[in-house]
Amino acid sequence: TLGISDTLVLRNNVAGTQHYQVVERHQVDVYAIEVFHQRRAGLTLILLGGNDESPDRRLVIHAIPVEAEEKEVKQP
Repeated sequence: TLGISDTLVLRNNVAGTQHYQVVERHQVDVYAIEVFHQRRAGLTLILLGGNDESPDRRLVIHAIPVEAEEKEVKQP
């Protein structure tokens, strides 16, 4: 249910937290390997398994890195 402009947050032990904004979402054929060719920094999610309506299609989601919004907490 990810939509365009949704934000994904990845957390890991090395780089901490990274934020990505979804910029593209489309379906491709099972054998479409061109979706793995990234031309810029980002995140590509390919949901495997198809679905009952289109078992020969895969959902591909592209997201680009964004700066995390820094929230300042003001002390009283």
